[in-house]
Amino acid sequence: MVNNLFKLINPQIILAILVGCIAVIWDLRYRRIPNWLTLPAVIIGFVLFTISNPSRWYFSLLGILLGLLTFLLPYLLGGIGAGDVKLLMALGAIFGPVILVWIMLFTGVAGGVISLIQMLKNFGFKETRQKLSLFLLGISNGSTYKLSNHNDQKKDCIPYGLAIFIGLIAVIVFKYQSI
Repeated sequence: MVNNLFKLINPQIILAILVGCIAVIWDLRYRRIPNWLTLPAVIIGFVLFTISNPSRWYFSLLGILLGLLTFLLPYLLGGIGAGDVKLLMALGAIFGPVILVWIMLFTGVAGGVISLIQMLKNFGFKETRQKLSLFLLGISNGSTYKLSNHNDQKKDCIPYGLAIFIGLIAVIVFKYQSI
């Protein structure tokens, strides 16, 4: 148990949690994740990964690339912000592609739950159920249904940095669950 606790106290995990906390605060408050946070995190994450895995330094680069490519299309379609992409790239630099895949899976689940909560808050249960039914029907028919028709995009968008941070924490908790 004590050994697992010491595994948590490593520079990569500390950096990831610190960057994630700051990103969530900024995303909730300003609806953006600043470059002054993410870009140094990519560089420091690469250095830390390389120090801890000298023969696998390129895994950090693969993590950066995976983070970029995974969130590039949602960014280009307007679903997420550039800060979300850069935050995921930073986590890819810190942990490499294998851990990043797990972070992304948990992030997707967290993002879905947060989106559902936001829809229930904005539209109520009945309208949310109708919108989701039409959306799922549209997917099965090969057509599209936009879940939101509001002009107020701030009301409809969620701070995805929160979902990314929840994904990060979930991976840390499950990876070190015997603590």
